[in-house]
Amino acid sequence: MSTLDDLLAACVAAPDDDAPRLVWADAIGGERGELVVIQCDLARGGLTATEAATRRQRQRELLATHGAAWSGLATLAKHCVFRRGFVETAQLAVETFLARADEIVDVAPLLESLTAVGLESFIDHDEGGRQTGADALPVLAQLFASPWYPRLRALDIWEAKLVVFPDRESAYPHGYGDEVADLIATTGALAGKRAFGIRGSELGARGVQKLVAAGALVTCEALRLYESTLATTELLAMIGQASRLAILEIGPDLELAAFAGLPPTIVELRLGQHATDELLAALAASPMAPNLERLELGRGSISARTDVFAAFPRLRSLGLTDVSIGPWNAPPISRSDFARTLAAHLPGLRELRGPWMPSPERALDLVDALGPQLELLDLRGSRHVIGHRDELRARVAGEVLVGESIHPMRLLHVPRRTAASWWEQGDVTLD
Repeated sequence: MSTLDDLLAACVAAPDDDAPRLVWADAIGGERGELVVIQCDLARGGLTATEAATRRQRQRELLATHGAAWSGLATLAKHCVFRRGFVETAQLAVETFLARADEIVDVAPLLESLTAVGLESFIDHDEGGRQTGADALPVLAQLFASPWYPRLRALDIWEAKLVVFPDRESAYPHGYGDEVADLIATTGALAGKRAFGIRGSELGARGVQKLVAAGALVTCEALRLYESTLATTELLAMIGQASRLAILEIGPDLELAAFAGLPPTIVELRLGQHATDELLAALAASPMAPNLERLELGRGSISARTDVFAAFPRLRSLGLTDVSIGPWNAPPISRSDFARTLAAHLPGLRELRGPWMPSPERALDLVDALGPQLELLDLRGSRHVIGHRDELRARVAGEVLVGESIHPMRLLHVPRRTAASWWEQGDVTLD
């Protein structure tokens, strides 16, 4: 075994520790080592806005040039994420993982989170009724029995379902969500796992009952639940079992009264439901509000009084893509007052994504107030501000991103305390 192999083994043995990674980075040197140092710096924090912006820009350059090659997964995975210098998260077809696990672990030894895809099968009666694609339940059973599966600490299951095409005009999907839950409960597949997600598989009340009865979610610190079939009752049952929950992503709408039942341990929240004043008020009144550090809301409109934001004193990252915010039909002085009081109520805010800007004047009002404290302002998708990039940059302490809207692939990851950007985390598209 070479010295580099020994150093890499030390990284694998202590995945939460930066020190072995930095030793490996020093040994390998060059741009590959540079990426490790940059990402560890960003995760550790303590940088000025300019220093952080410079490192993020260099991270993007390195990954755009070398990310696919460095991942070793270019012919195997669809997406991956480098964190602290190494691939920690990947989107893979389960059958590929099973067939080539040795190779995958060899090139990505710190891989710890799997977004499991390729779980759809199809019956097309125009093609003789033959079933094609992966049979989700047997494939997942093989995954859970794989000798490599215990290495994973996070699992996100996407679209475990059968789609039937009875004719050229129709398609009838049948999700295996409840059956997947039964399999997880029976096999103990989530024992010791720190993060779990499921989407597009039609998980319902019966499956949730199985998971909760088996105590399957007890160790989960992150939940990613994008199932339109889940009602508020089922969502709360799953959330309630994860007593150490720090990260929560929910696709379906939660009843507003349910936010009062969300635990104060949550520091990162992503919601798919439309942003409204009523939703913001419910969040502000919830037990998690004083501890929330990252919040992202879906499209909508917020025009509430700025004092509502005072309920989030630790908020560092705010995502409001396609959300309009503030009294934009009011006179300029009212808009400026809104922006200034918003900044006063969010002294810890360092990243802002969105909101939707109907004019450059609205954007300049906002950055005049918030710009000095922001490390990253992402206004991609607001076409009205593209020609005002230099004016915006002159008002913002850190980095300003404008241009076409970008919706990065979000993959489930193992929760860790990090100062790295919520939206610039080392994503690489491979397929």
